[in-house]
Order: sequence, then structure tokens, then C-alpha cells
Amino acid sequence: MELVYLWVEEYKNIENQGFRFSPRFEFHYDKDSKKLTKVRDESTTYKSIFPDNINITAIVGENGTGKSSLLKLIHKNLLIWKGSGFAIFKDKNDEILYSGEVEDYPILEDYKKLCSNNKKIDFPFFEYSFTYDRDIDYNNEFIYPKKQINSIKGGIHLINELFRNQKNILLNYFDLKETKQLDKFESFFIPKTINIFFDIETVKQNDKYPSLTKESKSNLAKLKSLIYPNLATTDFINEVKEISKLLTNRNSYEERTNEFDYFNPEFEFQLGKYDTQEEEYNNLWKNSQKSFIELNNLSETKVIKLVNSNEKWLNESNLLIYSFDIEKLDSKIIEIIMASFSSYQFTIQLCDNNNKALNDLSFGEQQLLFILNQLYSLKNKVDENKSLENNIVLLDEIDIGLHPMWQKKSINYICEFLKLLPNINFHLIFATHSPFILSDIPKENVIFLEKYKENDEEVKNENQKVGNCKNVSKDIELNTFGANIHTLLSNGFFMSEGLMGEFAQNKINNVIKKLKDKNYNPSKNEKENILAIIKIIGEDFLRTKLLDMYYKKFDDDFIKKQRKEELLEQQEKIKKELENL
Repeated sequence: MELVYLWVEEYKNIENQGFRFSPRFEFHYDKDSKKLTKVRDESTTYKSIFPDNINITAIVGENGTGKSSLLKLIHKNLLIWKGSGFAIFKDKNDEILYSGEVEDYPILEDYKKLCSNNKKIDFPFFEYSFTYDRDIDYNNEFIYPKKQINSIKGGIHLINELFRNQKNILLNYFDLKETKQLDKFESFFIPKTINIFFDIETVKQNDKYPSLTKESKSNLAKLKSLIYPNLATTDFINEVKEISKLLTNRNSYEERTNEFDYFNPEFEFQLGKYDTQEEEYNNLWKNSQKSFIELNNLSETKVIKLVNSNEKWLNESNLLIYSFDIEKLDSKIIEIIMASFSSYQFTIQLCDNNNKALNDLSFGEQQLLFILNQLYSLKNKVDENKSLENNIVLLDEIDIGLHPMWQKKSINYICEFLKLLPNINFHLIFATHSPFILSDIPKENVIFLEKYKENDEEVKNENQKVGNCKNVSKDIELNTFGANIHTLLSNGFFMSEGLMGEFAQNKINNVIKKLKDKNYNPSKNEKENILAIIKIIGEDFLRTKLLDMYYKKFDDDFIKKQRKEELLEQQEKIKKELENL
């Protein structure tokens, strides 16, 4: 299943715009006559360069053109269009389906309604920005990463999503190992060890709720003092269970006003995190001590250890309680570990064969690793729900945090991983600012966006507003696939003001202005500053031209001295080259 065409009547800065998402088909919708025309159909002749189960659409353009808005619109509205537009899809049999309101767009009657064949389509949405968007339902199963806003501090919590990513990595490990595909992750991160840390400082009463009684405070201090290095892990578990009983007992707190009726202490010291009945069943804190004994036997360490001083990313109050060799575990044990220790009292650390921790990877490496694992984990969802075989994957700013080398490799990596899931169809739709990523995408798979300007005919006719999104894909002649990155930057991302940094450009323009001013009479210090700027310019042609202008303007003893030193330096270089020859 792939998205073929999208008509947006009105959404944020997008008004009356059509977007082509498939190189196989081309549709055109006339809003005046309300006719939808299939302009081109190459469903039988088009040869895709991507794997059979993958279609890719890139959205590029200058800042503020509506790239993110288009992605969010797709995720929110594709299945529930209410008069703001419609979408056309193609299934694996090249049958055309639609999503929209026939009452508003009668032309849709010519096609079958989406999901009428009970084939479920989901739209995983990956947004790795550090902003919180209230338009996005972060509780949605297919939103990544999960974000929880702190209404007081305004910060974003990504802890839950980190646990999800760690779990994906671990569970995918066994699947990839079984299918002999584990080597696909060699360039990234392959887990070898799972370390579990406990932070003793988190064991306290929350200040916003009623205070503990004097006796409870004393008992809590005693229980905390019993947790120390070299304590057997089984004893540690018993002590933490006692702490949990104390902090989740209403009788441990002083009675106050009716506010206490809203207080549920269980959530303040919730050992283990579970969203489903299965996860609750796997939570060892809810089960017998025997389960912990079994887990203890699998651990490389049997007693609590102090955190190594090199582990700067952990607080000094963290204690190592478990260390597992993943080779000795299985997926069932992983489920138990994640259900039992995915709460803020614990830290789960994954390390590779060289003892490099997952969080030691760069931000960009982690994001690409998480995306790949989350995409691969969709396989499990398909196994659970056979109808979930079509996914439209939306990635906002796919290149965020990625080093240029990783940007070059990202599309290839994603395609290689999705090839491992031949029974699932993927349509990747992403916004990007990277010329490296764009050079992997044919022009027919790219949507180019601009903003409407004052002199545009549509603005003059009052059909559009200045600054609104403008789809200019048909007007772009640039062949993106395999193109030079400088060409892509100039034309693919509408860098009309050049590729030079604005700070450098302003400095150089100021130098040119002074060199052209016949009345400019600088001091010796000003001349030195101008010359210093010219000498560090990296573009050879520009530097040479400005030096020529400089020497012609300031032909005095100071300049002659500077020029003589440069020529002597060049002479010495030529002499050495001649000697080498």
C-alpha cells in the first residue's frame, strides 16, 4: 500500500495544493470543476530502484514552507478526512482506493473506499525534534518517540521511549540472530551486556503529597541503610520490597485535607512499568521470590557493586545490582527484565562487546539505530495482527543529529533493513535538509516546496496568501539522484543567497565595500585587519581577486612589505618542490 496523491484544501499554511507521492501515477484535481484526472499511469512499466516492498518520497524546501505540516496532516487526517481534502492510495494489485468525504468530493465514488477490505493501514510517525507539539497525540501507539511534557518546567521526558528502544534492540537481537542477519548492525551497535543500576536517592517521599509520619521516616531511613555494596542481590530485592510496602501504604502518611483523597502512592514508587496485562504478569515485583532467584542465577554479579568512577553519566548514588550476558538470555527473560526495571528507580544500560554503552553513541547514531529497530519491530505487530501489512512511515527531519557520513548511509541502511521484512509494505515519507540524503532519491520521488511570494499570479488573483505553501515539483528540472551535493544545496534547497555562511558573507561583503570606496582611507591597523580576513578565505578564486584589489588600492611601503613576505614564502615552497623533483 502506498500513498499516491494528496489534495489539501486547507491546513495551516497549505491551501488548495495537490501533492504526488508516487512516481508510478500522476493525478490532477481541479478545485473549480471538482474533477480528478489520472494524468499518467505507469503502474506496469515503471521500474523502481528501491526494494519491491518499499516506496520513498522525500519532501524538501526552504524553511517554513510546510514540510512538517504536511507530515503531521498525513498522520492525523488520512483516515478521517472531514472536508479538508482527500487522499488516493494504491494497493499491491494496483487498485486505486480513497480516503475522504464523498459528499465533499463526489469524484471519489469512482474508487473503492480505503480499508473496505479490512486491510489495516497504520502511519508510524517519527519526530525527533526537542520541541513538544500539542497537535500530536503522543499516546498513539505509532508515535515515536513518546514525549511527556512537564507542565511546570516545560521540559520533555523521553524516558519511556528510551525503554521502548532498548526493548526493541534486545528483542530484535534474538530475531536477527536466528535469521542470521545480526551482522546488519555491526556498523551501529550490537548489545552484549545488560547492566541494571539502582538509584538510592529516588527512594523518598514526594514533596507535593502528605508527609510521612515520624515513625515512617525513621523506618524508611533504616531500610535505606540496609542497602549497601556487597549486599547479596536477593537480599537487596527483599529490602526494596519492604521499602515499596512502606511508601505505598496510606497509613505511612500524615492525614491532611481532602487532597489526600486524590493521592495514590502506588504511582510514586511504582516498581516495574507495565502497560498491558502481559507486562504486569512479567513484572517480578508482583510475583514470587523464586523468580528473582532465577534471575539472580543468570546474572554475572551476585552482589551489589559500587558504580565505577568512570561511569560519569550515572549519579554517585547508583548501585549495580545485575549484569547479564545477553547470550545466556532469551526473549522471555528480556520481557521480564524490561517489565521489572523500566521505572525511574532503575537505569538499564546496554553495552557492546567492547563495553561501549548505548548512550555513548552520538545523538545522530542513536536516532538512526532507534529508527531501524523500531521499523524492524513492526514485524512483531504484524505477527500479532495479520492485517497490519501496510505501513506509511513518516519521518520529520530524518537527518537531525546525523553526521554527514551517516546521512550518506541512512537511506541504504533503511532499505537494507526493510528488505528483511518482505511481507510488509512500506511507504517512507520524510522531510530532509540533507543533500546527501536527497542524492539517493530520484527526482520523481521528491516533493519540492516553496513559499508564495507577492509577485506570484496566485497571490495577485487572491487565490493564495504570501508565505503559503507552494508545490513547485513540476517546475524543478534538477535531477537529484546521484547529483553533486553543492548542486543540490543550491537548487534542491533553494539557497538563492549562496552557500557561504552569513557571518563570513557579511565580513567579505564589508571588505569588498571598503576596497571599492575611493574615499576610504584606513589606518595601519584597519589595513592589517582587512588583509587578515582576505588571507583566511577558503575559496581560492575569491581570495586571489580580493588580494589583487587590496594591493592595487593600498600600494604603500606596508603593502610592499606584506607582498614581499608572501612572494618569499612562495619562492621557498617552489625551491623545495624543485629539490624534490
